[in-house]
Amino acid sequence: MPRKYTDEDILIMEKVSPKVAAYYLGCSPDNIYLGLQNGVFPFGVAIRHDIEWSYDIRPRALVEYNRHGKKDLLKDTVNYITACILHEIKQNQPEECARSTSPISDTK
Repeated sequence: MPRKYTDEDILIMEKVSPKVAAYYLGCSPDNIYLGLQNGVFPFGVAIRHDIEWSYDIRPRALVEYNRHGKKDLLKDTVNYITACILHEIKQNQPEECARSTSPISDTK
């Protein structure tokens, strides 16, 4: 079972790995890797070197995010995805979207 990290554990670390950040935040390491690669998380960055990635996670920013920022991430992510979908609809044949029917309305 993975170790549960405290705020104090994180703050004394010189470097925080994505795996440790995942255990600390209670999510999968893949979420951390992908979130950092896509610029979703405010507590670190991912840097691509040819085919490999390196990660820089700032301990204090990670703790602040855990204390105050996690609840806003879901809202921001939903807003971002919604904006992307709306943009795609406007760019790619919006008349077809208007003519299509919902699968829900077809069921009786």
